[in-house]
Amino acid sequence: MKIKSLLMTAAVAGLSFSGYAQDDDKQLCMEKVSLLTNYVKQGNFADAMTFFDEAYSKCPSIHSSLYTQGEKTFVGLLKAEADQAKKDALLDKFMGVYDSWIQYYGNQKKTPKYFLLGRKANNYVKYSDEKNPDAKLKAYDWYAEALKLGGENCDVMSFWNFMDLSVAKFKKDPAHKEQLIEDYLYIAPLMVKRSNSGVPKDTIFAEFKGEVDVVFARSGVADCKTLDGIYASKLDASKDDKVFLERVLSLYAMADCEESAVYFKASDFMHKINPSAGSALGMAAQALKNKDYSKAINYYKEALKLTDDRALKSRTQVSIASVYYKLGNYVECRNFSNAALANNSKNSYAYQMMASAFVAGRAQISDDAIIQKSAFWIAVDKLEKAKQVDPGCAASVNKLISNYKAQFPSKSEMFMRGVSGTTYKVPGWINETTTIR
Repeated sequence: MKIKSLLMTAAVAGLSFSGYAQDDDKQLCMEKVSLLTNYVKQGNFADAMTFFDEAYSKCPSIHSSLYTQGEKTFVGLLKAEADQAKKDALLDKFMGVYDSWIQYYGNQKKTPKYFLLGRKANNYVKYSDEKNPDAKLKAYDWYAEALKLGGENCDVMSFWNFMDLSVAKFKKDPAHKEQLIEDYLYIAPLMVKRSNSGVPKDTIFAEFKGEVDVVFARSGVADCKTLDGIYASKLDASKDDKVFLERVLSLYAMADCEESAVYFKASDFMHKINPSAGSALGMAAQALKNKDYSKAINYYKEALKLTDDRALKSRTQVSIASVYYKLGNYVECRNFSNAALANNSKNSYAYQMMASAFVAGRAQISDDAIIQKSAFWIAVDKLEKAKQVDPGCAASVNKLISNYKAQFPSKSEMFMRGVSGTTYKVPGWINETTTIR
């Protein structure tokens, strides 16, 4: 009995000692976290990392500030590190820390899993080896999971980088084609929803949505032949599926495949069951093909009323401007081009449309043929803006600029008409100030 009692006493004492040891570890870890925080505030990230490592190795769940301060430490060291091998090793360690952060604090309101996955992926893309672009592809799956979990609540860079990486994966592996299409169709409406949240800072999502549209359109994945091959056989079976039809219409419009019979058919189905911006655009395309310009304009205007997507509004307004251009109504062409820019300041087509209208409608600004040539000045201004917002259009735009410059009035011709100095307001319906060349 005495032996048994002694063993029991020893066991209790051992448990008590273990408890004190754990308490001592926690206290020590909290001291390390406090020192970590102080060194981070000083910008001394090398010493901060020492205390991070000590606390992280012993008590990885001690407190969320271990990770918030640790993140600042890793970022600070990555920015300062010039040796790529050391940078890669540090980045790999950083990614592992994010996994622990998710494990211990990924269910908290301030740091949900999708939020931490997005930060993990963003930092990986930002600090991975610039000379090895394929390295960034590792972040694709992290973004995919984050966007699946967080939806429109994810940060704007997660959307942007996800699409950029999806395009990169397609360029490396053509078998990724359909997944790239699915990726775009998933995030596009989420970005629209976020941009219309009513929160002022979320307006950036509208701008990035336009950028995502451009990246996707230029990927080459959404060519008309590919889309027809994917969707032609699926339409009849899905003619009452609003979600499916809307996705098809959005995709065909983005790929500039509005002459496709598949697009027309999907538009008819959609407009019958649930008129939408996509179906209205499809009906407008059919009207254009039939040269019924008045009906086309009406359908385009209907589409504007049926969408909150500013990028889509911008593209639709350029379409309206182009119809007015065909009709010789250059004032309305300019008005809708300006409206398109109000919705997307980087819509280079709107600038190009205005330039074309100024040149085509120059006879309406004056009876003097020399004064009419001043329209070429303002047209070149618009084309320069087009290149500025979209460098990708430079090759085609430069040809127009060269042609237009050849039509500039000479300074002596303008001087004879009382025009001198450095600036000039082009008269008539154009009524805009430009630089005298």
